[in-house]
Amino acid sequence: MAASLDCPEHFRDPKIVGSFSEALWCTVELQPDVFVPQSFSVGVVVQPSEDSLRFRLLDDYQYLEYIYGDSFPPRDIRMIMAHASRTLRRAASRQIPIQAVSFDSFTLRLSPGFHTSGDHVEATVDRLFEEVVVMAPKIRHGRSDTAAPPSPE
Repeated sequence: MAASLDCPEHFRDPKIVGSFSEALWCTVELQPDVFVPQSFSVGVVVQPSEDSLRFRLLDDYQYLEYIYGDSFPPRDIRMIMAHASRTLRRAASRQIPIQAVSFDSFTLRLSPGFHTSGDHVEATVDRLFEEVVVMAPKIRHGRSDTAAPPSPE
């Protein structure tokens, strides 16, 4: 008997196929010093097809504070991240496409977009955040990795 090239029956079920959320996603990039070509992923933005965008931003800046010290004060980091949050909330409420989001800032930008899919948008946002935002404290084995970076001496 020849093997069938048709999709298995469970892939033809529209409830299963339709449960995946096709989306475009990108990272929120922070470049603290516009004269140094170094940036950090400080958040992710996901926009499902035909829906408003969802995002998650870094909310613990201890590693950035450790790396930059007084040259990029914590107050400035908080101000820039608050601006990013306001911009993304406004884009979500106005259903602005992810490609049209602009931070009007030299220190913030969105990366090029990538395609993704998943069962739930919020779970996809969380998964992508955990995978790409390396400055975020990680949760390992049920406890948070919140140990502060070593202090410079």
